[in-house]
Amino acid sequence: MSAYNVLKHKAFESICMAVIGFNCYCLATSDPTAEYPTYFDQFTDNMFLGLYSIEMAIKLLALGFIFNEGAYLRDPWNILDFVIVSSAWLTFLQEAFGGGGGGSSVGALRAFRVLRPLRTVTSIKGLQVLVVAVLKSIPLLKDTFLILTFFFLIFAIAGLQLLTGLTKQVCVHIDTGKVNLEFRDDEANQGLCGGANYCPVGDFCGQQIAGADYGTTNYDNIFWGLLNVFVTITMEGWSEFMVKYQKTYTWAVGPAFYIPMAYLGGYFFLNLLLAVINSSFSSSNAIQQAKLLEEREKAKKKKKPVLDDDWKDVNDGEPVMEVGVTEFFIAKRVAKKMMEKLRARQATKLLEEAFRK
Repeated sequence: MSAYNVLKHKAFESICMAVIGFNCYCLATSDPTAEYPTYFDQFTDNMFLGLYSIEMAIKLLALGFIFNEGAYLRDPWNILDFVIVSSAWLTFLQEAFGGGGGGSSVGALRAFRVLRPLRTVTSIKGLQVLVVAVLKSIPLLKDTFLILTFFFLIFAIAGLQLLTGLTKQVCVHIDTGKVNLEFRDDEANQGLCGGANYCPVGDFCGQQIAGADYGTTNYDNIFWGLLNVFVTITMEGWSEFMVKYQKTYTWAVGPAFYIPMAYLGGYFFLNLLLAVINSSFSSSNAIQQAKLLEEREKAKKKKKPVLDDDWKDVNDGEPVMEVGVTEFFIAKRVAKKMMEKLRARQATKLLEEAFRK
């Protein structure tokens, strides 16, 4: 059996996927903090390197290296495979002849093992279509990203102007200057004061260094503001942020600030990004299907063409070429379409002659 037949065999792709899956399992269960790899890790690394090298050798023998049409390195996905296998060989040679398994240079080379799960992209056609769709959608997303950036900046700057330092406000004893722990630990007011939350008698509303949620919920600078806008449009926990600022500022911050930000960003702008990616995926999928059809047509053309001499009458005593059921129905459908076209042409000619008269 030739290398090309092995490459096109159905079992070849299944075996490659099983090897990649087992390799991902071994990478997930290995200890990255170990200074020296275990015997099992070394054995599996060498085993996977050998299997990947055999796969690459089969593809090189079947397709050629780079010079002929359809060669191995003329496919971008095969280039990714080649880089992954070559980096693994660099690690193996460094460990074999470099005289050590725990050096920093070897550790840096062993980090290339994380590229191996990417081989699933090269093995599954559906993943290739998704990756190509995302990459092709980047130029189309330029205007959408620009609109989304303005949206982020507008709400982040508005938060800087209105809500700076509010989540740091706590009730402090006037006499001792200490934080009122009972008020801070009360879940009803969330330990914040100002706005709808009034401090008890004998306390005043002051500011501490750290804010709510370990200092992450704030609009104290543009970077924290952008982060809080992003968290809000993901629709995860945005209502808790709104309640905090309603307690420290005013109830109107909800309908005037947070609800428009959450619904415009979460339901409109993010879905606009997904729509662009979906459109790119549809076009990439159509291109992929067209390539598959083209490959099938090329494969059919490589077969022996049917000659007129092959069709002989049975009465002449000559053998008649056998035709399968599928070929018969295809020929019947083509003949029917040709007859319809001929009738349409005749009808057109008759109409043209009638108009001339």
